[in-house]
Amino acid sequence: MRTKKNSGLQYENSKKQVINAKSMRGPCSTNCRIKCTSKITEEQRKCIFKDFWNLAGLSKQRDFVSRHIDEINPKHRYAIAGSSRSFNYGFFFNINSTRVKVCKTFFLNTLSISDRMIRTVKEKMKNGFLDEDFRGKHRKQKSLDSNIKESILKHTTQTHQH
Repeated sequence: MRTKKNSGLQYENSKKQVINAKSMRGPCSTNCRIKCTSKITEEQRKCIFKDFWNLAGLSKQRDFVSRHIDEINPKHRYAIAGSSRSFNYGFFFNINSTRVKVCKTFFLNTLSISDRMIRTVKEKMKNGFLDEDFRGKHRKQKSLDSNIKESILKHTTQTHQH
């Protein structure tokens, strides 16, 4: 299940619900300020989408996202007292060895990801490196007593020898 999910393929979740395969969403609107659709063709978008989901691992995909987002200091910033707003971000794709700036909508829709992925990447970014993924590493999993494990192993090896 996890491999199919991380590859963007159709899979069945733990509640036995079928989750459809990822598909690239439409580009940004025609009145986009950055004019993304004139810079990147539909074929190039398909290649980016395919390459991203072929990474087939959440940490690799987060790394991809982190390498294609830059913090931008705007020329003018109107600081609002008490605001928790931090940096602005620029989104880029590499096309023929050139970084091409795109809008956030174009970026999200091309990769078929949500804003949550970007927020997670920003939260996990420390000194230019992504924190590792700690899911499943809390050591609170229920485990069998080693004696029970041994007796199960003995039993299975005895039944397979007959």
